[in-house]
Amino acid sequence: MKRILILINQNFSNDVLSKVLKKEVSDLSFISTHQLFDYEKKRIREKIGYSCDFITFADLLSEEDLIECDKLSTEACLNAMYSKSTYVTKFQEKSIYLKNEKVYSKIKRVGFKKIYYVDGLGISGKLWARKGGVNLSKRINQRKNFLRKIVDGAKRQFSITPNSNGNYIDEIFQINAKSNHYYFIGKPNRLRFKQGTILEKVAAIPEKGIRCTTIHNYQPSDDAISKELRVFIDGFHPSNYSRSYLDSYDRSCTFVPRTPFDNKWFKKFNLTTIPPPEFVEPEFFTVIDEIGLKPETVILILNHAGDWSSLINRSDTDILIEAFTNIAYCYPQKNFIIRPHPTMEHSEHEGSNSLRRIFEFVDQLNLENLRVSTEDLKCDLDRGDVFLSEYSQTLLDVFKMGKIGIAVNLTNRESFMRDYEELGFLSANSSEGVTKILDSFFKSQVETVDRQNEAVLKYNKLLKEYLLQSD
Repeated sequence: MKRILILINQNFSNDVLSKVLKKEVSDLSFISTHQLFDYEKKRIREKIGYSCDFITFADLLSEEDLIECDKLSTEACLNAMYSKSTYVTKFQEKSIYLKNEKVYSKIKRVGFKKIYYVDGLGISGKLWARKGGVNLSKRINQRKNFLRKIVDGAKRQFSITPNSNGNYIDEIFQINAKSNHYYFIGKPNRLRFKQGTILEKVAAIPEKGIRCTTIHNYQPSDDAISKELRVFIDGFHPSNYSRSYLDSYDRSCTFVPRTPFDNKWFKKFNLTTIPPPEFVEPEFFTVIDEIGLKPETVILILNHAGDWSSLINRSDTDILIEAFTNIAYCYPQKNFIIRPHPTMEHSEHEGSNSLRRIFEFVDQLNLENLRVSTEDLKCDLDRGDVFLSEYSQTLLDVFKMGKIGIAVNLTNRESFMRDYEELGFLSANSSEGVTKILDSFFKSQVETVDRQNEAVLKYNKLLKEYLLQSD
């Protein structure tokens, strides 16, 4: 009789349990990077024939633990002087390793006789192998996959024209604005431009042109950049996010945040920033000036939950989904829709099984008023009356549209929507907090709308002041 620990991720299959249960055990515990839904726990118990314990990384780690993992990872990577092209991969590997090491330090006193693990998606095979663990899955060389993705992505998406050094360059797009000419390396699909802005494909960047790219198109290079490169921010970046991958950018980069809150993150780490030029559409929010029809549809917008920072636990999204389904149960006359992140199934994001799990979970619940969206973003934004999200650019888009949004943080760390919450935007840190807001909203929209409008006016004032600093 012995105690066994199994570390699992979303790639775990119950079929591998036969490898573990060849000998009689007295105690079996599962630690996961994600949070198992009830139906998944039930299947495991049925497979092994007796009860067992389930716990997540998030259950074991405090916010202080998570902050320390990122801090130590940054220090280690900077001291090692990794190249710009490999920095992100090295940071993630180190951050994941330290996070797993923290987990081990919390459970080692239990005295497990045997440890098994499934590698990847937040589990460091390197750490658990050193602790005598047995790998239940094939090891995945994430660093190799990451580098191959960069090269293959460039070949697939861009015109392949080698420069004088034999390296590949992306397509170039020109925008003329007043006396300046901006040249974007890679098409800035995620940036929003004012109406009438012309994006023209050109062959090269002239000597006097302003070199630009977006934070999603930026490709780390081991070659020092001698001329300024303006990196336009085309997504939401919380000001209380960790330093994370910022050191993969060359020091000649000037960042162009769209909002004062995004700007705070870059300034916190002493990076050069400027407000966006006049051709970028400003991110002003819309005051709700009239009350619509009776609200009927609530939509949960899922953000990513990956390994970009130790502050993010892979269970963050699962606990939000679970809470959302419980809330749906309380309002059988309302429609509740889960909108998955469009790229969550990527093998290096939430994982290939992530979307299937959500559909299965909703199917198991069999609630008539709950479903998973398969529509495009525009459709969901149009049909929703109130939107919930932990943090996301889409939640900010909801504010731009003049619809009600609620920031819901059920994690054990500070909310990534903190800046917006401090202005008075609706927020909750429990299911009860969400239902309190919804009760008020469904009963009479006036109070909820007034609260959001007050916050919108404060935000728009800050944004206007920030944009006035633009050259």
